[in-house]
Amino acid sequence: QCFAFQAIGVFGMGLFFWGIGAVLKYSLHKPTLGFGDVQLLAVLSLFLKIQDFPFFILLTGLVGFCNFLIYRKSSYLPFVPSISLAFLITFWFK
Repeated sequence: QCFAFQAIGVFGMGLFFWGIGAVLKYSLHKPTLGFGDVQLLAVLSLFLKIQDFPFFILLTGLVGFCNFLIYRKSSYLPFVPSISLAFLITFWFK
């Protein structure tokens, strides 16, 4: 692919996830999706086909929910391990 298309894709995905984080922050009145998560999701979108992206997002949420069930007592739940594990599963098996 052309570098320009990849750059537009990274910018678009970053803007998309930043928007999701902003909506969640203002609707739940607490920070939910940090900018590091947004950057990681945007960069990892370079390595996935557009067809695999919905599966990746669904799997990221599922892994994040499992982490929540395991570490329920914690007040802070990092999302990067969920994103990374979902990416590895999607990249290897799709």
